[in-house]
Amino acid sequence: YRIRLVTDRNQADVDEANRLLSISGSGWTQEELDGFLLANQKGCYNYTDLNRVIFAMSYLDNRFKNMGYSSGYQEQSFDLGPSDYFKKTDGEVYLMNVGGFRKMIKNPVGIPEVPESAERLTFQSANDIEKILVSVDSVVPILVKSNVYSNESFSGEM
Repeated sequence: YRIRLVTDRNQADVDEANRLLSISGSGWTQEELDGFLLANQKGCYNYTDLNRVIFAMSYLDNRFKNMGYSSGYQEQSFDLGPSDYFKKTDGEVYLMNVGGFRKMIKNPVGIPEVPESAERLTFQSANDIEKILVSVDSVVPILVKSNVYSNESFSGEM
């Protein structure tokens, strides 16, 4: 099982989201409405993105716990809906959790930094959040393999 995250957002995605937001809801085609509401709109970092990333962090946390590691992950709900409000403190925990996973990599060369704030994320900082988790997820097979080879829960590969 591998986590699937979005790491390829670009300015065109943001421009399309802004275009749709500039049209009144009654002026949207059904395809535009579906795309906007069903998370196909990569230009918006919305509840579906939060749910996907929080689920991925929960998954990674469980994988690492099963191998004897701790990221310091603080559990968050990943059943947010379109009308749920993500408070500033939720954003702080969200980024702290991402940072905890990033710190698990001893030599994070090439892994993006965690954004300083969850407020007004850019498409690049949204990509970075998910790239961090993709990078951490790529370490899991190495740890599983090292556990099998060395019969220990840690053998220094991370």
